Amino acid sequence: EGSQEGASEMASPKPKLTEKSQSSLAVNTPPSKKLKKIATFFKEKERSAKRYKALLGYLEAPDLTPDEEKKFFADNPDAIFNVLMDKFAEEEPQFRKGRGLKELLTMTGLLKRVLIHLSPLVNGRWQMEKIGSFIEKCLNTKNMHSVRAAGFELLLYFVEALQNAIEEHQITLFATAINLQPFVTPESNVVFKYKPSDADLPLYPSTEPPSKKDAVELLDFFLDFISNRSQSFLFWFNLFKDKYLMTFYPKVFQELRLKDKFDETGFKKECPPEIQGCLVVRLAAWGERNNIFTVMWDINANAPVMMEIHRQSCSLPLSYTSTIMGSVQMYRNWLVHPNKNKILGDQLQNYWQVFIRNMALIFLIESTAEQVDSHHMLCKEVINVYNYFAVELSSKLSRETWEVLQYTVLLSTFDLLNKTSPNSSSHSLTTFDLLNKTSPNPHKKGTETFADSLFAALYFYWIRSGINNDEMWKDLSRKVTSLVNWKANLQQWKDKVLQLTYILRDLHYTAVTENFREKDVPASPPFPSTPKEEGAVDAPRIPKSEDKFVNARRRRLSDGSSSVYRDPRLTKINWTLESIKSLWYFMLNILTNITKISDPISYEIAMSCLYEVVEILVIAEEKLPQHVQPPIPIMKIFLPWLIEGCIYDERLMKGMLMAYRTLCLLFARRHTKSTSELTYLLSHFYRIIQMGLNNVKSEVVCEIIENCTQIFCSDLPGVAVLIPDFLREIEVVCGPRTTTSSSVKRHALEICNSLICFPNHFEGLSFPVVESGKPSEAKKDSVIDIKEKVHKILLDVLSNLNEDPENIMTALCGATVLIFEELYHNSPRIPVISQMFNAILDRTDGNEESVAQIAIECLGCLMGIYPKLVNLDKGLIVNVLKSICDKIVNSISDVPTVGTKKENIVANLLYCLRDWLLAENNDLLADKVIVLDIFRALEYGLLGELVEDRIKKREAEDTKNAKEERSGHRKKKSLRDSTSKLPNFDEIFEELKNSPLHGSYTIREAAEIVLLQLLNQYNNFPSPGGAELTSSPFNEYDEEVRVQYFSYNDFVIIGMYELNKNGEKMARLVVRDSTGKYVWDSQPITENKSGKFEKFEDEIPQQVIVKLPPPIVKVSDRPQSTRKPGETPLSTDSARGVDMVSELLFYLSETFPECHPSGDPKTIMHPDPTDSTYKDYIIDRVQQIEGHVKREDQKIDEQRQAVIRSIFPQQSLLTISQSTFQLCRLLLSQMGFLTPMGRKRFHVLDDNQRFLRCLRELDLLPGREIYKIGVVFVGRDQEDQRSILGNDSGSDLYNELLRGMGWMVDLKTHSGFMGGLDRNGSNGKVAPYFATANTEIMYHVSTLMPSSKIDEQQIEKKKHIGNDFVHIVWSEHTRDYRPTTITSHFNYAHIVIYPLSNGLFRIQINRKDKVSFVGPLLDGMVVDKKILCPLVRQTAVHANRRARALTKIQRPFPTRNLMIRETIERYKGRMGILRSLSSLHGTSNLQKDVENVARKIRRINSIT
Repeated sequence: EGSQEGASEMASPKPKLTEKSQSSLAVNTPPSKKLKKIATFFKEKERSAKRYKALLGYLEAPDLTPDEEKKFFADNPDAIFNVLMDKFAEEEPQFRKGRGLKELLTMTGLLKRVLIHLSPLVNGRWQMEKIGSFIEKCLNTKNMHSVRAAGFELLLYFVEALQNAIEEHQITLFATAINLQPFVTPESNVVFKYKPSDADLPLYPSTEPPSKKDAVELLDFFLDFISNRSQSFLFWFNLFKDKYLMTFYPKVFQELRLKDKFDETGFKKECPPEIQGCLVVRLAAWGERNNIFTVMWDINANAPVMMEIHRQSCSLPLSYTSTIMGSVQMYRNWLVHPNKNKILGDQLQNYWQVFIRNMALIFLIESTAEQVDSHHMLCKEVINVYNYFAVELSSKLSRETWEVLQYTVLLSTFDLLNKTSPNSSSHSLTTFDLLNKTSPNPHKKGTETFADSLFAALYFYWIRSGINNDEMWKDLSRKVTSLVNWKANLQQWKDKVLQLTYILRDLHYTAVTENFREKDVPASPPFPSTPKEEGAVDAPRIPKSEDKFVNARRRRLSDGSSSVYRDPRLTKINWTLESIKSLWYFMLNILTNITKISDPISYEIAMSCLYEVVEILVIAEEKLPQHVQPPIPIMKIFLPWLIEGCIYDERLMKGMLMAYRTLCLLFARRHTKSTSELTYLLSHFYRIIQMGLNNVKSEVVCEIIENCTQIFCSDLPGVAVLIPDFLREIEVVCGPRTTTSSSVKRHALEICNSLICFPNHFEGLSFPVVESGKPSEAKKDSVIDIKEKVHKILLDVLSNLNEDPENIMTALCGATVLIFEELYHNSPRIPVISQMFNAILDRTDGNEESVAQIAIECLGCLMGIYPKLVNLDKGLIVNVLKSICDKIVNSISDVPTVGTKKENIVANLLYCLRDWLLAENNDLLADKVIVLDIFRALEYGLLGELVEDRIKKREAEDTKNAKEERSGHRKKKSLRDSTSKLPNFDEIFEELKNSPLHGSYTIREAAEIVLLQLLNQYNNFPSPGGAELTSSPFNEYDEEVRVQYFSYNDFVIIGMYELNKNGEKMARLVVRDSTGKYVWDSQPITENKSGKFEKFEDEIPQQVIVKLPPPIVKVSDRPQSTRKPGETPLSTDSARGVDMVSELLFYLSETFPECHPSGDPKTIMHPDPTDSTYKDYIIDRVQQIEGHVKREDQKIDEQRQAVIRSIFPQQSLLTISQSTFQLCRLLLSQMGFLTPMGRKRFHVLDDNQRFLRCLRELDLLPGREIYKIGVVFVGRDQEDQRSILGNDSGSDLYNELLRGMGWMVDLKTHSGFMGGLDRNGSNGKVAPYFATANTEIMYHVSTLMPSSKIDEQQIEKKKHIGNDFVHIVWSEHTRDYRPTTITSHFNYAHIVIYPLSNGLFRIQINRKDKVSFVGPLLDGMVVDKKILCPLVRQTAVHANRRARALTKIQRPFPTRNLMIRETIERYKGRMGILRSLSSLHGTSNLQKDVENVARKIRRINSIT
């Protein structure tokens, strides 16, 4: 069988047949030719050379088949062998001289065929000595390598043929065939058991000594040779193992007792890497063949040898990277594949352990700088294999295997990192490069160093094993504690602690919380279910993220933990409550006392880990039900570390800051659990904070300020003791010369804003000040001192021109609350209020639109305290209005250059001005100075400049032109041409209105609306119908009357019709503009029914009365003008008392001397006196003219009547019934609308059904801004939507809030804005309502709406409250309100009010991240009851406006204005002027008659 396998692999030419097998010759080959070729070979007397040549010729014939060749060798064995030996003996002398190499190789090839085809004879010891001698000569170590290779091949076929008949000589020959001597160095002291005999001369001497490469080639040839011997592989492998593997790996054979323990032969230290690489490549190929794999992994004989091969391959130099990588991957596939490792049986765990230990050797391979990348790749592969064991095979690993894996990685990590130490005996610079080599992180975005991978694996294996052996944890602690200066160690420890904390939270906190929440959505595990251990608990459903809602505290809490990667390998573990808790404690304390870490970076990482762990647990603790105690004592665990960490050490500054941050997180919050332990600990906390605020390093102060923004609104006992310390440092932080970051200033302002109401609330209280090493300070701060400091801090920020915009907005809101606080309490400080007003006003026209918007809104809020301001100082209000007007005028000039941002600011300023002017019961417009400023601002808003200014410009241009004419540079114009171009007010007004100088439609529209609202509503609010009604609820299109509609100036729609009221006829006008709808009834008065009219004594005569001029016009005694001749008189001279009429006459006589009859301009002021007959003369002439005109008129009338009678001989001109618009026509005519000038602005509208539909849609649009605001009461321990919406009542304080937010209205009879509430009582009987001249607010109060006993979800309540943009939440719960409690897509902001035990109220603002800054109340503010309601109402209105801006909902005034203009544009101009006028004279059924008469009138006019 062996010869058949060898025959298929022969490298010689195709085999041929002998002459004796002619019967099997190929058909296409004539027998005579084959006999002729081989005939010489059979001639025994022929020389051996010729016979040898004939033999080769026959065997090399291309048409010789394998069967013929085999038959030929079988029939002529002796002849073939003898001819070959004779030829070899003849050529041997030449070979020894180094000649005839080709011939020698041909002979070895022929002998190879002999061994293949005659293997049965060889097995019977046929020609054994001669064959052995030939092979031995070829294998001489001094021969050329190609000869030795050919001899080695012959030896393999020779042994293959002998097999069990092999003798010791052949075995020795095989054992020495591969020359291993080149691998021996003088210092290695390697001795071989079998040594080659080199006594004989070489057969074909080599010029080079034997090399390693030659030996590896022979070894590779042998391994390839036996790879194809599946049947005889066991024989060959045993032979190879005994003669070579025992030499390569002597130690393992001694351990297996297959070699004497005193035998010192072989490579005692390690197999040469060249041989090792060759073996690994061949083993990989053998592993794919099951029969060979079974032999290799024979558990009793070969498996230990295979593991030794793997061990030594893991120690190869890095120049053999591919070999090492192949070995790791190959053995991993063998040992973890279930179909392959089953051969190892119960020894599999032991071999896994050996495999794990072997791979650890790769970590410690020495490398050069060029080999670091290769070494890193290998080490990463080892980590991947370890991870596979820990994750995929975790359930199959025995306890011992887990320990081997844990300790292997631990010791490898320790040894590898120690190599980087200069004090280490194995110090290596390249190891440091290896540890810092980066690669993509497989679990999250970014890269990681190899040190990160190593420590991550170490901690993961210790966690994943589930072994809670105290001694093992102590071993781990000792090792990793000695490596705390490695950043990767601390970073991976932090990562694992945080992940375990999340798991701990989910099992110990969230699971409890979920049981008390509403079960709207069934909980589902986040990962696929796996078989659980007894007592295991599934990870509960994690609540949906609330990141879409933001407030100051939530934003800070999310900064630290949002980037933590949740490793699914850990979350998939079937944790029990006890296992996760104990393991979390182990990992948290694995570094022992972290405050002893000396490396600054590591110390910072450790402290940041404590902060994030505390943050996670604090948030989880806040979500626990009220009666459930926290499962983890946070204070007890972390406080000792934190207190010690706050001890000042400049070198560890960043870590110390993290300790302060964590301490503030623990205490400076609203505690849901009130315990005596907290009260005891607060004193220590206050002392540490005071020490930190008195620290000489500003970084500590800034850190405390940034993380204590909630400290004064958290209802902590005795927290007022810190007020002086905080204000002192905040005053420095926010000072004008500070370099503090904007973020720190913002947090400082939040603290300052939370203290605004403290001084008045704690009136008479003094605050002690702790002594410090800072400059001397008072022992106590009084209430007045606190007030002054708060005032100064806000003023410093507002006066800083380079301040951050968000800080300015925060300070603006604080200033607004401060003004409210001052005015609502006794003894308001007028200078402080005035300064705050000025500071707010200064920020209303800045370049930052957001800042200006907040400033304007704050200014608008202060309008609500107008009565208090009037009583305090009316001059302050006047100054505010004057400042607003000045800023409007000044800002409009910047609009063309700045653009949209500036025009929005101006428009908001105009609306703010309107709000102040429409304040209730004010008499601001009684002051002429204010009136001029206001209407000057409105004129600028409408036109872009004053008409007066434009007239002056025109006059200046005319003056300039006149001068040019007099100087001859311009042609003189006649008086008619000059006077025709004098400025006309109406023309300039229309010109500027149609094209304002500022070019902004937004500003013009705002000015129009403000002007209309002032005209309509100034001192008209509340209306006779109450505050609910500013527009008339009457709808004329619901009555059966004919209404004629007109438009005036394209922005007002007027409807007119006549009606009988109490037996008297009157005209009704329905006026619609952008502010609303108004209805007027009018009636003419033609007689003195009351007798109260007085009669004038002198009746005005019917004739024309001509008043004669006085005989002499005296020159005025007023001061004379300083005008030079030819200059135009200026209006400014009138202020000095100059007679402007005289000056104008002088100017005309100077400019146009031809106007005076006498030609003397000096006499224009002194006309000639009139004689006594002049009056009689004038009267006579007038009477003559009147008589002549009367006679002419009679003559024309007679001619017209004659023409008419010829056209209409049998009927009158027109017979029309009494007009239905008689009074309407009279009213319009007498008001001047029907004059030629009036008709330019007055247009008739088509009153068809489409037009009426437009009117109905217009009437649905409100005339004021309307808001729906939800109000929710949250009782103690109420967590879910069901319980909150199920409330039917609230506390007394809550009811006071409702009364302060507006006034209660009966929904059945309420005539104002309903906010979607029904009148039938399904939404309650009453509701709070609030209205101003510009605003209507309806509150959807959950406690005033009836609750359903059937519907637990309270859908009827949620239908209204869930659709409100803003919620006002009154919470008496100890925990912060969650914005997602009432689920809705429309809730954009929540204003949450928490009553505190000290009588104040904490404010929490939750808004969606896309909602911009909202004020005046800010998150974290603390206010008192007096100012709570107005500020909450204003903040809700502003939040509503932000939400409407996101949903593209505009103010009602521009919307109404746009719809009116579109309606007018669509329905005007469809009938001529005659038809328009005729509609006021006749009824609608005479339309055709009117048209016919109109045509006839035109004909009469043409004839006349």
